[in-house]
Amino acid sequence: MFGFLTGRPEFLDLAILYGMFNVIGTIAVLKFFRYGDLGDPGEHEAGR
Repeated sequence: MFGFLTGRPEFLDLAILYGMFNVIGTIAVLKFFRYGDLGDPGEHEAGR
């Protein structure tokens, strides 16, 4: 809201970008703790 009052809405863009990075980072950390790897499991683990 401060960005719109001062005529600088890029603060909103930065907040949205920061929020998206946090969501992606949280998903990556959860996947790492669950599977122990962030990459594609490949064909040798596809039969799990």
